[in-house]
Amino acid sequence: MEWNFFNLAAILLLLGTGTDYSILLLLRLQRNGGDIAEAHRDLGIVVCLCAFSAAAGFGSIAWANKIGLASLGKTCALGLVLDALISVFLLPRAWAWCHRGSLKP
Repeated sequence: MEWNFFNLAAILLLLGTGTDYSILLLLRLQRNGGDIAEAHRDLGIVVCLCAFSAAAGFGSIAWANKIGLASLGKTCALGLVLDALISVFLLPRAWAWCHRGSLKP
């Protein structure tokens, strides 16, 4: 897959969604004192459903006849899934590691 203008637009969209998912989860962690299980229960499924439904929509563009649109669909679909997985699984553990001395038991 070659890089084109549509891929640049996809990167900007992915930066926005990744930031949004991260802010949601970080605020939830901050409110509940760093309880990762509670954050997963409250927002994990919401973030995953949001990302996977958007990835399905962008993934359907991957079969477009135009190369630019097809690459936009592939890039966004893959990127949205990665955004969700990083935000739901990696980010809470990194937050807990950074705040390991100030968390409630």
